[in-house]
Amino acid sequence: MSPIRRGRSRWRPSSVGELLVDEAEQFLSGDYVRNLLALSLPVPAWAWLGFLAHSPEDELEARAHELLAMGRVDRDLLLWQGAVALLVEEIVHTSQQVGCTVGDVQEALVVELEARAGSVASMMGQEPSRFIQEVCSVLVRCRDGWHP
Repeated sequence: MSPIRRGRSRWRPSSVGELLVDEAEQFLSGDYVRNLLALSLPVPAWAWLGFLAHSPEDELEARAHELLAMGRVDRDLLLWQGAVALLVEEIVHTSQQVGCTVGDVQEALVVELEARAGSVASMMGQEPSRFIQEVCSVLVRCRDGWHP
């Protein structure tokens, strides 16, 4: 896979290590999903989690709306885009209800879902409905007073 970087046309890594670093940076900035969609590549469930957990908190809602407008039109992508848009709204609602920042809720998602034994691995091939359940279980814990 040849990733693209924002603001550039196609970018070619000079080494496998450089490609891995670039993809990790995309994931940790919440850009990996957008770049996979721009290349018409499939988006695994763990990448959607990266979008929710790592997109800058002040851009999360705008990025979710942007995702709804991009990509190819197929059933699976539409389901994932809808699931992520719903979860972004739930993340924002949870932060308002609990009185913390969106970033705090994103941190809770990372701590809880990525720390669960095998949770991220179990997301491989996961359906959007199961992904929604996983994320909402963390949001309910946040609302009930759990903090990372």
